[in-house]
Amino acid sequence: MRKKFRPLSRSKYELCLKPNQRYRHAFNDQRLMRRHQRLYESMLREESIVVNQVSESHSERTSYYRFMNNKQVGVLELLNHHCQIEESLISDGHILCIGDSTSMSLKGRLGSIKDKAKIGVLDDNKTPGMHSHACMAIDAEGGQVLGLSDLLIWNRPKRNSDSSEAVALSYEEKESYKWELGALNSRRVLSSASKITYIFDQDSDNYEALARILKNKKAEIVIRSKNDRVVCFEEDDLRMSQALSRQAWKMAVSVDIRALNHYSPTHGKRIQRKARTALLRLRWISVQLHPPAHYKGDVFIDRIMSVLQIKEDLSTVPEGEEAIEWRILTSHRISEQSQALQIVAYYQMRWYIEQLFRILKKQGLDIEATQLESKDA
Repeated sequence: MRKKFRPLSRSKYELCLKPNQRYRHAFNDQRLMRRHQRLYESMLREESIVVNQVSESHSERTSYYRFMNNKQVGVLELLNHHCQIEESLISDGHILCIGDSTSMSLKGRLGSIKDKAKIGVLDDNKTPGMHSHACMAIDAEGGQVLGLSDLLIWNRPKRNSDSSEAVALSYEEKESYKWELGALNSRRVLSSASKITYIFDQDSDNYEALARILKNKKAEIVIRSKNDRVVCFEEDDLRMSQALSRQAWKMAVSVDIRALNHYSPTHGKRIQRKARTALLRLRWISVQLHPPAHYKGDVFIDRIMSVLQIKEDLSTVPEGEEAIEWRILTSHRISEQSQALQIVAYYQMRWYIEQLFRILKKQGLDIEATQLESKDA
């Protein structure tokens, strides 16, 4: 049975000031606020999340464990505290908001966790762990990483194979809602920006989510398209692939491609790719998107969209590999080569959030080796 998507989200955080109270310290306690700052700085300095490694004394270690198990230290407040960006870095700028999801396996730690019933499962429906969806803000002009604009955390209960228990879920109760929810939470943080371009991978290709995000006039999208949608092109209704095939290749460019060796949930397999200088051919079209035939939502994409196809020339494809091919859907206008290359550069910025997840896991802080004993901690 599918369960409702109910993430821990800063949109649910309330400051909860007492009557006549104008200000409160973080966690409503000055001592807890200072302890949190010391712990945070120690983790940065030692490049570790293992409490024993970041503590300089027994008393400091004890204080950190007490902090993370203190009932006043709420996850929602931590999310709200760490997903803030200095307004001077945002004001009147064009901000790229990179969104992506990852998971945290607790397979090797489940024995030491007291509240096991609260731990969900990963994509295989058996490995214990939790899921998160991060949004990272980047300055579009200089490429500077500004910080996290949002973070969602949730667990996914084990699916029951009994089809008789199947229930229909509303849009907000489905996990795909994470794309819009992350964008909404980020928009509040980035409210002083002149433009926000949301950059997502194939998993975000959900018509209703994209339509809702694009309702905001400041919002633009750059996503890697997964669905061969029906579009209106040159007054004909065609699939995007058919419309693109009518267009000649408009340019070719050599691009340095990074090596890959990771499991892709989108593809359901390990993706391996050699580093190389690839010769990429590009072509693009302007289209009007049609909603899916089964679409029951009341929000529609009324903007003219650009579809950009990037395909590697066979001359640079290593033996045993497939040619790189991206089909990018964007609300940005593409009418000339420089605009097409700019969209490619924007999409390549997704590398930053992939690096964030690598640093969070075994190639950095190794968060999956946590020694904490409760789900909330």
